[in-house]
Amino acid sequence: MTLLKVSLKRIGLLSAIVFMALYTALFFALRAPVTGSYGRNPWLASPEPSDLREHVEFLAGLTPTRSVHHPESLEKAAQYIIREFEEMGYGVETQAVPIEGLDTYNIIVKWYPENFDSSSPYSWIVVGAHYDSHGKTNPGADDNASGVAGLLELAKLFKQKNPGLQYPVQFVAYTTEEPPYFATRNMGSAVHARSLMKQKQRVELMFSLEMIGYFSEKWFSQHFNILLLGLFYPWKGNFIGLVGTAKEYQVVQELKKSFFAIADLNTYSISAPPGLEGVDYSDHRSYWRYGWKAVMVTDTAFLRNREYHEPGDTASRLDYNKMSLVVAGVYNSILNYTPPSR
Repeated sequence: MTLLKVSLKRIGLLSAIVFMALYTALFFALRAPVTGSYGRNPWLASPEPSDLREHVEFLAGLTPTRSVHHPESLEKAAQYIIREFEEMGYGVETQAVPIEGLDTYNIIVKWYPENFDSSSPYSWIVVGAHYDSHGKTNPGADDNASGVAGLLELAKLFKQKNPGLQYPVQFVAYTTEEPPYFATRNMGSAVHARSLMKQKQRVELMFSLEMIGYFSEKWFSQHFNILLLGLFYPWKGNFIGLVGTAKEYQVVQELKKSFFAIADLNTYSISAPPGLEGVDYSDHRSYWRYGWKAVMVTDTAFLRNREYHEPGDTASRLDYNKMSLVVAGVYNSILNYTPPSR
């Protein structure tokens, strides 16, 4: 009997050791943990929450909704984005997206560092967000008027100050991210990425702003497509997520240091295979195709926002103060970005 008890204790201890070893390995693989932050950069700024709200209310308030089912509203959304960029002083380019029976396009503006030498080899940082919404009745406030609002205000921050960044930046508002064009060659971001490749241009890093406005302090407001992930992440939907693959592991670690510098913004990351549901569910996937590093910045979409692709995705449900902090995190990330050793 004594030998049996000893054996059971040993088995229990061994099981605990194995569990902790597996948990630790998965923690480091998924979470890409870091210590410290880059601190508050003297250039760091954040947009006014009221300006973000104004963008979202306009885009989500278009009736009928701005989708491929209602081209007239999609065009109104595009014209709004163009006007906003032009008022900031940007020269606006449009890039046709070849959809049969639909006249739609990406909207692109470019920011260059002072004394930029375009004759020398260079790489772009791309920040993008899609401006179309899903279906016939979805206002698409979080998905993805929130991302477009963040894109616009981020571009404005770059116009207000010259942060001394070494990389030129493209800010791109994409069309046709939503079904039936998602994951096809006619997806707006796929057209943009393909055009850069054909022009033999290079992308150093791409940020996809995909649903950045819905937060909740309620327990179990955060869901997981694999229950095991609940061991590694909060069950409250009160954080912003940085999503990449193993290839972006070091990049994500660096970006988190910049996000950690933003007070009152909880930031978590996941480095996971693209096949895990949700990991490639936005425009960053289009840049992975060419071997470029790309990261999605997201409130985790349908894993938190229960009105995802539903008529209830309205502007009144979003947290514009938190959205402002997310934009500040992206801004700080770009300013501090240093390529990982190759």
